[in-house]
Amino acid sequence: MGKKSLDKGKRVEREAVKLFKSLFEDVKRNWEEQMLRSCKRDLSNTYPLYIQIKAGKAPSWRKAMNEAEQGVVEDKCPDEIPVGLTKQDGDEFYVHLKAKDFIALLQGDVA
Repeated sequence: MGKKSLDKGKRVEREAVKLFKSLFEDVKRNWEEQMLRSCKRDLSNTYPLYIQIKAGKAPSWRKAMNEAEQGVVEDKCPDEIPVGLTKQDGDEFYVHLKAKDFIALLQGDVA
């Protein structure tokens, strides 16, 4: 991955931190663990959400969801909800999650 792409990823992750700050006071980029490849999540301290971000000209919501779902399993976080967060260039963020998880969140049926 080139420097330009890495810089764009960092910038989008910082934007996502600002977006979620009102919900998760201690939210931050998870770059330390990402660099060590010990964790897939892009944002830390967002429990019960396991967030994976994709951005670009045509970001794949499916890829974001697949990586979030895989991360929940690999990182042994079965009580967390996999969430794909996408941002197309020049657009706002979109949140992707399974309907059953969305309903559970709305009903307050999550830890």
